[in-house]
Amino acid sequence: MRTSRVAVIVLLAVALSGCADFWCAPNCHAKHQESSSLVTFLYPSGKVPPPQNSIPQLRLPLRVGLTFLPTPGGGGPTAGQKQQLLERVRDHFNDRSFVSEIVIIPDYYLTTQRGFEGLAAVQRLYSLDLMALVSYDQVTNTDANNWSLGYLTIVGAYVLKGNRYDLSTLLDLAVVDPVTRSLVLRAGGVDTRAGTATLVNAPQAERAASTAGYDAAANQMIAHFDTALTDFEAQVEAGRANVQVVHSGGGRGGGAAFGWWELCGLLLLGLWNRMSGLGKVGCRW
Repeated sequence: MRTSRVAVIVLLAVALSGCADFWCAPNCHAKHQESSSLVTFLYPSGKVPPPQNSIPQLRLPLRVGLTFLPTPGGGGPTAGQKQQLLERVRDHFNDRSFVSEIVIIPDYYLTTQRGFEGLAAVQRLYSLDLMALVSYDQVTNTDANNWSLGYLTIVGAYVLKGNRYDLSTLLDLAVVDPVTRSLVLRAGGVDTRAGTATLVNAPQAERAASTAGYDAAANQMIAHFDTALTDFEAQVEAGRANVQVVHSGGGRGGGAAFGWWELCGLLLLGLWNRMSGLGKVGCRW
């Protein structure tokens, strides 16, 4: 009798082990990735980006187009999530003195023609000066933990958190000039998070984590872009930026442009030649 009980226990253990392996085989580990690549979009033929030879000319105030890069085959954030994120970016930077308007562009305008040619077509259509492109990369890894053995019962699928997931999200904002094919400014944000869920609630939990990941990465991206933009403004004022700024009144700034000190120096030189010996000439700005 005792021998038969031991045999039954052993057989039951083997059976359960076999069932666990059978259950886990397709679900022990899963990886899902959704992404849109800036380089792949701008250079769809796979060519290496050429060196930047020309200097972008920015006419202030700027009219900027803002859009998500389309994802081949779909996926990624929903249309509603994209719209909300783009509105957050627009509202945060729309009051800058050198920006006249930030226009949100639907991403389907970039699905038919990729590369700088597609950007140039959208630029002409909306009368834009620059294009701000948002790309993303989100990777979800899902594993079955020790509680997954409880999935062998119906109740376990509802109460035991046998699914563990970790999720990494990257958002990138790049401002480009389609005319000169130059990258003017770039900043990004990242977020990582993890959690556990029951088998039944795993899809909902992962979708909620995905949405939260995009929101957190967007917050960091906006903060980083704000800092990068402030630094860029300082470089333009100092004449160290690799751009040429043309103001609405005709004044210039940035690379390859004269600043106030240079103009004062030229004015002093001319006046000195004409009024030599008549006294000093001052210059105010």
